Amino acid sequence: MPSGELVQSLTRGLSILEAVSASEDGLTVAQIAEALGLKRPTAHNLSRTLAAGGFLVAVSEPARYRLGPALGQLLAQHNDRAHLRAAQHALRAGWRRAPDASWVFVEAGGPELRVTLRVEG
Repeated sequence: MPSGELVQSLTRGLSILEAVSASEDGLTVAQIAEALGLKRPTAHNLSRTLAAGGFLVAVSEPARYRLGPALGQLLAQHNDRAHLRAAQHALRAGWRRAPDASWVFVEAGGPELRVTLRVEG
């Protein structure tokens, strides 16, 4: 694939997520197709695929798609790791100030402590 081309199905899927997120009560397949200029079978297949991954949830009465839990889980996973990035930065800064020292970041893992990061001189 030439470097300037994008994957059409992926861009369409992301556009579906954006459209559904902008709606208050979710969107029907017909509304998704109309909003994105897609044929209904294409909108249906893309939405069904996103639902299979948890990115959308199909609800009934009326039948429509809403955002699914996978989006929140991705964001939570990213945010959970933010403390590790901050700790890594702090350990490296400490090591630069005192390169002969050992620097350790420890996390609680239930009743025990777990060494998550370590920088040794």
